[in-house]
Amino acid sequence: MALSLLASAYLLTFIVPSTYAAEPVVETSTYAVSSVVVTTNYTEENMDPIVTPFSLLTNYSFGPLSVNDFTTTAWFNHYSYGNVTVQLAQYPTYGSGTASVEYTLRAAEKDSIQLAGNYSSATKTITFDNVQAGTYALEIKNIGVTNASGYGSIND
Repeated sequence: MALSLLASAYLLTFIVPSTYAAEPVVETSTYAVSSVVVTTNYTEENMDPIVTPFSLLTNYSFGPLSVNDFTTTAWFNHYSYGNVTVQLAQYPTYGSGTASVEYTLRAAEKDSIQLAGNYSSATKTITFDNVQAGTYALEIKNIGVTNASGYGSIND
């Protein structure tokens, strides 16, 4: 009896079709990297967005600077023709008086910007207009009678 049950089960496996199909075979291709061609929509008109990177920030701090003393920030790269903006804070080092500071963009043929006033939390912005691409540093000079300190960022 056991043999007849086994024989029946064995026959059913051949007679009853399976309702499960095999997994489909995914066809893949392998190419050598040198054979891959990348196309772009390059035209003369859209060249600026391709070569102009996102704005980069250079942070700095200074002080205390005594009268006629100056410091220079680290050199930074300005990648394309355009404006260089400086967000800044300047204040008297020892609490009283007015900070008077001159900001000069070194290696640029730009006029310096003089700024008298006390600003905190990088609340003041100055701009050097139409700066050529290149490497620059910001020179910060105390032109007042009060020792000055400050900080900020250069957005090139």
